[in-house]
Amino acid sequence: LLDVTVNEVNKRLVGNFIRDESGQIGAKASELEEVGIKPPGENKDPDAIVLLNSIPGITYHFDETRQSIAINAPVSALATQKLEVTPSRDPMGDLASPPQRNWGALANYTFYASGSRDLGTKTTAFNGASLNLETRAFTPLGTLSQTQIVAASDFSRQNTRFTRLDTTFTYSDPDTQITYRAGDTISGGLAWTRPVRMGGLQAQRSFGLRSDLITLPLPTLSGTAAVPSSVDLYINNLKTYSQDVATGPFQLNNLPSIAGSGTARLVVRDATGKEIEQSVPFFVSAKMLKAGLFDFSAEGGFARLNFAQQNFSYNRKPMASVSGRYGVVDWLTVDGHAEAMPGFGQAGLGVNVNTFGFGVLSLAGSASWFKREGMGAQVYGAYDFAIRSITIGLSAQRTFKAYNDLASVTAPALLQQATNLQTVAQVANLGTAVDLGSTKPARAIEKATVGIPISYDSSAINLSVARVVDGSGKQSKIAAASYSRKLPWNGSMFATAFVDFATAKKNVGLFAGVSFPFGEDISISSSASKSSGRAQFGLQASKSIKP
Repeated sequence: LLDVTVNEVNKRLVGNFIRDESGQIGAKASELEEVGIKPPGENKDPDAIVLLNSIPGITYHFDETRQSIAINAPVSALATQKLEVTPSRDPMGDLASPPQRNWGALANYTFYASGSRDLGTKTTAFNGASLNLETRAFTPLGTLSQTQIVAASDFSRQNTRFTRLDTTFTYSDPDTQITYRAGDTISGGLAWTRPVRMGGLQAQRSFGLRSDLITLPLPTLSGTAAVPSSVDLYINNLKTYSQDVATGPFQLNNLPSIAGSGTARLVVRDATGKEIEQSVPFFVSAKMLKAGLFDFSAEGGFARLNFAQQNFSYNRKPMASVSGRYGVVDWLTVDGHAEAMPGFGQAGLGVNVNTFGFGVLSLAGSASWFKREGMGAQVYGAYDFAIRSITIGLSAQRTFKAYNDLASVTAPALLQQATNLQTVAQVANLGTAVDLGSTKPARAIEKATVGIPISYDSSAINLSVARVVDGSGKQSKIAAASYSRKLPWNGSMFATAFVDFATAKKNVGLFAGVSFPFGEDISISSSASKSSGRAQFGLQASKSIKP
């Protein structure tokens, strides 16, 4: 057991060394790495004995009286110092403070009413009122929740309707980060799938149960110090980390960037003040998972029909779906999805690749079979990237032949046959004529978005262009621009403009508003909009109830 010094720096560690019959000194590979020496070769067995004389460039002096060893090693023989900028935690590790599970109950409500005033005819109309109700009962075994809505189109009793929304029993296990549900729920999905409402059983990964976990693969920076130095890390020119390092290579793991793009700047400064600087762009996306993490959702039951219109309306055929994402390495996440019910099946695979810190490329493909219509396919591609502080997103999705999913095959029969449907009272009792389009997956979705932050006044401009061809062939082409910024006294403002190029007469719209808080729990906002030649103004005041 020897006190270890490497390149005249005392490691403040006691190493476990051996001496063979010829007098040469060595140690286990894992022991050498711990004191800062890199064993020769790759994939070395951590328990293998490595003699110091076998490592090129290393010399040492053994002081038997002091029970110490002084090792001199070139930079190439030094192990990489791994520094955790943001401490990482074991996703399956024990909780520092386990959650409490007690008995209790609560009732929430939200009341909403609206009216309108026609400035031309000077007439006032009551547009209806609604009362959203939520009740929850807590037990050590889980939570039972029930939501419903009471809606009235006027003040008469015959025009007041009570509608059940969701009834669900939920149990969450923070140790495994899995939430189990029985009752009404929404199936899991990915960027290229369409979730559906259903009644049945569900098991779903819920990383949110552990707020101390970081699931995104955060950037990594590395460098080499020729002499003992200090390392400073700047994220978007903001100093976020500082640490002294010994001579040799080092690596900074888990840079503190939750999501988005930016530039990491690493400054290495030695004792003489000499600086070496490097800058690396990074792009952190919620599409990616840290290596080894697995996210999933699995459910089975019966598809929910006519939600918020009928209390108990479910498809009679059982259905099942499963979605999963797995972080293979920090730059590669794979995902998959499958759906099935009698006479129907669908499955697909996708990949998400971080392209050298500049952006994330996503590709996916899926195929379906429906007994009534045959085979179909879908392809999806997207690239989210950044140019300096400007974020850009491009995506395209296409379907071929008779592609279907659970959303289309479980829709009510009348809706499945509808194309540009105008009379819908017999379908959903909406009480007005609307265009429901098609329930089938869109034939084409093409979208481009640009986000431009304005640093000098904390505002942002967002631009988007989208082309959508729904399952019936109806096409939409919309360009939109939005602007938002903070105002004095904690206020905010926003403005959005759009143009629909698909209509014979281009439809242009503008929507803008401002909001200011009054005290801690009251806010007042106003808005104005104009579209299709109609102008509307609104004023709203809200007060939150403190516990």
